[in-house]
Amino acid sequence: LRTYETFFEMAKNVNFGDDRGGRDVLYALDFDGVVCDSAGESSLSAFMAAKRAWPELESMLSGDVGSDTAGQDMPAWLKTQMRQLRPIIETGYENLLLIRLLVEEHALNWKPSAVSRGTRPLTIGEIAANWLTLLRDKLLDDYGYSKDQLIDLFGSTRDEWMQQDEAGWLAANRLFPGVVEALNTSSALVYIVTTKQARFVEALFRGYGVTNIPTNRIYGLGSGSKVSVLKSLMKAHPDHHVAFVEDRLETLKGASLSLVGSPVSLFLASWGFNTPEERDWADKNPVMSLIDLETFVKGLQ
Repeated sequence: LRTYETFFEMAKNVNFGDDRGGRDVLYALDFDGVVCDSAGESSLSAFMAAKRAWPELESMLSGDVGSDTAGQDMPAWLKTQMRQLRPIIETGYENLLLIRLLVEEHALNWKPSAVSRGTRPLTIGEIAANWLTLLRDKLLDDYGYSKDQLIDLFGSTRDEWMQQDEAGWLAANRLFPGVVEALNTSSALVYIVTTKQARFVEALFRGYGVTNIPTNRIYGLGSGSKVSVLKSLMKAHPDHHVAFVEDRLETLKGASLSLVGSPVSLFLASWGFNTPEERDWADKNPVMSLIDLETFVKGLQ
């Protein structure tokens, strides 16, 4: 019998884009952090949505010397911290929780009367280390919103921005270099497997001229877990080997446990929203491979 390590070592020791034992390759791609750099847009959308959810954020930011215009625009320090913490975000609604937490923690430094808890601000490292295990779910309770409520608010805020200024919304996103051409010229089956709402993926593909991915190959938020989508793709295409490209290490770890023995190879996107430590872990681990953008683009073509 093949061991867990042996099976994935076989999958690891192949070049991205090569066939697998005579099987054609089916590409299952995450969107944010693999196809699209959405960190700027998701932070701005979350900032606008968070101010609607919690109007008191305006007063916390009012007069902050680090803000651009007294809280009317997203402060530069907040943009920086949101990008630093992007690797911990699994689903978009979490950005709203993170925005409020960071504003509160920042206010402890200069406006402690605006925040009723804590003796010192949490560090970026403390937030990252405790996000999944403690903070995310606790903040939902503390802030009085459900996950579904924040998903709806985040989505409707994006919809409104798109309707009012589609060009500005598109410009706040960017598709990684070479990806549009690679997707449009690929002769392989390519699917998008993402926690982003599918309508936003479709809008970005239209806006950036991606024409080779039909809507029925986009599995967005509400389609089930990524592992369940991968299993359904393997069932629908039994003659293919699946190459799953993801930028979130925890997602790949979960897939490696759930898909042992399956015709799948796992790739961590080195250009995505992950840390040097995570990239080093993936590069040394037998269950997955670290891939760079150049190799990814060439493999798709």
